Amino acid sequence: MNLADIGTADPARNGLRRDSARSAVAGTLVVVVLAFAVLRLLTLLWALGSPGDGGPGLHVDEAQYWHWSTALAWGYYSKPPVIAALLAGATALFGDGVLGVKSVGLILFPLTALVLGLFAARLAREHGADPRRAAGWTAALFLASPLAALLGLATTTDAPLLLCWSLASALLWHVRQANLAGHASRAGWLLLGLVCGIGLLSKYSDAAWLAGALAWLWLDRRQGLLAEVPALRRDARLGLLSAAGVCLAMLLPHLAWNAAMGWPTLQHTAEITAVSRPDGTPYVAELLRSLSVPLGVLLMAGPLLLAILPSSLRVLARQGGAGARLLLALHLPLLLLGMLQALRGEPQVNWVAPLVPGLVLALGLALALRPVTSGGKRLLVGLLALHTAAGAVVPLAQPLSQVWHDRVDAGSTLPRRLDIWARMRGWPEALADLHGRAGQALREHPDAPMLTTSRSVVAIAAHGWRDLPVRWRAWSAGGPPHSHYELTAAWPRAGAQRIGDVVLILADRDLPADLLERLDPPELLGTAQARAGTHSVVTLWLWRARLRSLSMDAPGPAERAVAMNPGVPSP
Repeated sequence: MNLADIGTADPARNGLRRDSARSAVAGTLVVVVLAFAVLRLLTLLWALGSPGDGGPGLHVDEAQYWHWSTALAWGYYSKPPVIAALLAGATALFGDGVLGVKSVGLILFPLTALVLGLFAARLAREHGADPRRAAGWTAALFLASPLAALLGLATTTDAPLLLCWSLASALLWHVRQANLAGHASRAGWLLLGLVCGIGLLSKYSDAAWLAGALAWLWLDRRQGLLAEVPALRRDARLGLLSAAGVCLAMLLPHLAWNAAMGWPTLQHTAEITAVSRPDGTPYVAELLRSLSVPLGVLLMAGPLLLAILPSSLRVLARQGGAGARLLLALHLPLLLLGMLQALRGEPQVNWVAPLVPGLVLALGLALALRPVTSGGKRLLVGLLALHTAAGAVVPLAQPLSQVWHDRVDAGSTLPRRLDIWARMRGWPEALADLHGRAGQALREHPDAPMLTTSRSVVAIAAHGWRDLPVRWRAWSAGGPPHSHYELTAAWPRAGAQRIGDVVLILADRDLPADLLERLDPPELLGTAQARAGTHSVVTLWLWRARLRSLSMDAPGPAERAVAMNPGVPSP
């Protein structure tokens, strides 16, 4: 139904038609989103398999975020706090198993699609186009994208970032339109500030949205929020200040935590962002790295969409109006920042993931603005079907390969690089094999810390042995911390150890020489090996040793961290 065809002679009838149109939009969105949500859940359940059959566990980052969620704080070494808070809520509702941890992605990506669909419907309605078509295509294009198909099966900081980015974009348009209509949307401004604060506390790259929003507000000042009407201008300025105040108030505790800890999150972000190029790197190579960022965006959105992208951009240039300008202003700063960063180091394509919602919004609006022929509709449906099929086949490559191996070709094996779960396999079985010996050692030495030399080991083992009373410690040879565990649970720590104290050690590699110098010869309590697919093996060793040296560096940020984060494992 096209709202441009609705007359104005009968207000009551027009109101009924508008309600009917909104119901049609909501019904379309619910069907699309639920269909993809069920598909993602079934795909994940098949990919995970049954316990003990070699199915994947958690990715190291997911396991680390879960561990953070057991001791909520206003910040962590490498990320702001929202991901940990979300996991605390999700696991309280759905349990702390693998599926419960991954539920954040399973929930937030469909919610993002709903927000995008509703926003696309409003943009289409206010540009005289079909809102139902805009909503349906936008939600389907987003959920069928490789970004949603793969990241939607995991818990990452991109999940809340994309939701907040999309919701903030919709709210900014809402307060702009309300201001044009002479209504001061105070609640809208406050909600916008809240969403911006949550976005920044999800991932720092949300700051690029703020830059784009401020640029758009200035460029749109004559027609939008800063119109010449004094009352409208005053309401807009008060609303903008209130949004900024709410956002800043939310950031202050996180900034205070960082300041007290020596700014670890900001330093970590700066280190991985401003990577200097090696001397002598050809400028052509730098340019190609920079161009890989927009190419990566197209791959994340769905490479087959290139078939409709040129014509859609032409439609937006002719008919998109203020909506197209908004989408361009909000997303161009992030694209430019991503390309500039790629000039100096390795491209961080995942940092520009919010460009995907912007791209599908633009495509959805363009599809609503122009008539779609029967041939064009078949093309779109075919593209969506191919993207959807690829999004299901890639996560299921290993089990599908196993079916082929068992029934067709007994000599076939899946290359490791084609198994997206390869790095997550083997750990659950290896940890299960050592579980009993670890439990016995902890009963014999209830005060002994469990020392690890790897962030991966402590994060994944903390989840795998979550039923054991383990006090995890990260070996630190001195110097600045390189993980949240070295920041908050470093070992040794001044005054916390005595000669003769028992230390348990879980490792996936040889123990470092500087650690062995502090210990009596370690006693091997157990070894576990588990195949991680057909190409590698996870090996873990469990040791027991006694401390024979108290030599250590002077206390630093780690000691302050333990005092500020009592929930993170402490002595």
